[in-house]
Amino acid sequence: MRLKGEDVSDALRDWVKSDLKDSGKTAYDLGKFVFTVSSSSIGILATLQKLDPKFHSTWSSWVPYVPFALSLVLSLVLVLPRKRSIPGDTDLYSLYAKDVNRVVRRFWAWFALWSAGVLATLWSLFIPWTQ
Repeated sequence: MRLKGEDVSDALRDWVKSDLKDSGKTAYDLGKFVFTVSSSSIGILATLQKLDPKFHSTWSSWVPYVPFALSLVLSLVLVLPRKRSIPGDTDLYSLYAKDVNRVVRRFWAWFALWSAGVLATLWSLFIPWTQ
């Protein structure tokens, strides 16, 4: 089978259309995933603190909950649907690129908050002078 130029352009056009349609689902699925990671991290932190027989509640034991809670809120922002009206003369590719950049920026912000929570957890659990 030999592909003609029209066949390739039609296939690419259909692929771009389907990718544009599914861009909202991608952000939603990513938001669900990072929500699960954030909420599980809070649960793991609480479990580790509860299992430690020498654990005493101090300010350093509560510090890791702040970045985890903020990452949880940011993951909910990723899940929220966006409503927008698109006039007929809109460049769909630039709109799609803006949407992808928005999702990527929010993901990296989530990752920074979650990483700060992990580091704060390690600091509060394993450094003896914080107790």
